[in-house]
Amino acid sequence: MNERQTLKNINGALTIGGVKASDLAKKYNTPLYVFDEDFISKMILTFKDSLSKFYGDGMISYASKAFCCKEIYRIVKNHGIGTDVVSLGELKTATYVDFPTERVIFHGNNKSFVELEEAIKNKVKYIVVDSTLELQFIQELCEKYDSVQEILVRVNPGVEAHTHQYIQTARVDSKFGFSTSNGDADKFISLISNYNRIKLVGLHCHIGSQIFED
Repeated sequence: MNERQTLKNINGALTIGGVKASDLAKKYNTPLYVFDEDFISKMILTFKDSLSKFYGDGMISYASKAFCCKEIYRIVKNHGIGTDVVSLGELKTATYVDFPTERVIFHGNNKSFVELEEAIKNKVKYIVVDSTLELQFIQELCEKYDSVQEILVRVNPGVEAHTHQYIQTARVDSKFGFSTSNGDADKFISLISNYNRIKLVGLHCHIGSQIFED
């Protein structure tokens, strides 16, 4: 029996963590957001085991856009994995529970100066960069705070994932990232050497969401 099937009990009622959703609604009223901590922990351990078995070292990052609240960050923190954030609100929520910022990745397009400043002040591990303006902002802020920031460059490899066209984020004509097919990525990466407060450590790519095929 798969996980999707176990969401229903023998009477066909929706259950979450073995508790009937209708009982939760009666007790707490609706709308109500409920998550199963045991299931989340199980999935984290599955990812950790797979990473260790097939790739060795590395850092798993919980995607804050899936669900952001103090308790989820406590769970992720206790399992020793990282998280990625895309907004000031997500970063502040994580730091509210003393989430270790050396395990935080800040990404997202069109990041503001204020967001980047908070990321650098809080010493996040990586910032995913996808514009020349961000390089200028990061350099200026690192000079202000006497720091060096490690970054990942978001690239667009022209991959069309098996999902809806509006959430395919790595197509050739996507607005996200620097294209690897027309030389934009190479040109952008060559600019980074002009910034002495910025250290390129890798590339970042996101091909889309809601992908159900291999």
